[in-house]
Amino acid sequence: MLRTSAPGPGPVAAGRMQALLLVRSRLRIAPDTSLSALAQWLVLQNFHEKIYNADYISKIRFMLQGGPPFSRIAVLFQPLYAFGNTLNPLDSADLTFDLAVKPARPRPNPILSANPGTSLSLLDSDFVFEPAMRLVLGVPTALPGGKSVNLTPLNPTDIQGLARLVEQQLGEPPGSRSVGVF
Repeated sequence: MLRTSAPGPGPVAAGRMQALLLVRSRLRIAPDTSLSALAQWLVLQNFHEKIYNADYISKIRFMLQGGPPFSRIAVLFQPLYAFGNTLNPLDSADLTFDLAVKPARPRPNPILSANPGTSLSLLDSDFVFEPAMRLVLGVPTALPGGKSVNLTPLNPTDIQGLARLVEQQLGEPPGSRSVGVF
C-alpha cells in the first residue's frame, strides 16, 4: 500500500516523508494442544515486542530515498496476525505457523528451507519475528552456509526487493532508490 501526502505550499522540510509504504502481511500463528496458555502468551508477546515499543511506536523503520516526486518514502511493518485455528480475522493468511512444544516426529526447521511454502510446522522456540518477516519479504532466512537461522534484526539489505518494486511502480530506473533507517 503506497500512500502519499498532498503537496504543501513551498519546499518540503528535510525530514518529512512524502509517502508511506506499509508492509502488512497476514500471519496465522496456530499452536497445537501441547502449548500451555502461558507458552502461547509468551510466543505472542515476544513476536509483538520486536515490532513495537511499550508506547506502541514502531521499532522497525526504513526509508527509501530517491528522486521526486517521492524522494523519501517511509517503510513501516504492520503485520496482521491471528492466534489460533479459527478462520477469522484472517480467512486467508499469507503464512501459517503451526507451533508445537514437541513435534510428533523429528523434523528439520522449515525456516532453513529454500522453499518452505506457506504453512510451516515448527517448534514454538523456533518461531521468531525476524525470520518470519524475511519469509514475508522473500529474502533468505538462513545465515550463509544454510545451517543456522538468521536472527539478526531486519536491515536495509532485507528490503532491497521492496525498493526495486517501488522503482518499478514509479517508473524509475532499477537501483535508483537507496534504503536507509530513520
